[in-house]
Amino acid sequence: MNRLVKEQIVQSETTLWRLKFFVKDALEVQGKSAASAGGRNNTTTPGNNNNNNNKRKREICDAIAKTAKKRSKKPSS
Repeated sequence: MNRLVKEQIVQSETTLWRLKFFVKDALEVQGKSAASAGGRNNTTTPGNNNNNNNKRKREICDAIAKTAKKRSKKPSS
């Protein structure tokens, strides 16, 4: 084999190793977050989906209100 082919093989093996490591790490994080949520499965049942949407909307509204409050406290220049 010539040198270029060997370099490409080494690069592809390194890329595969990185991908495997990344996926493994992501799955571990996902497993930990599911365990901290009480071991519930995050399936999209209608009730669960509505609760998630309501929570998300509330968080967005809170964030908007917080920024508006900060904006009103700033002295006008």
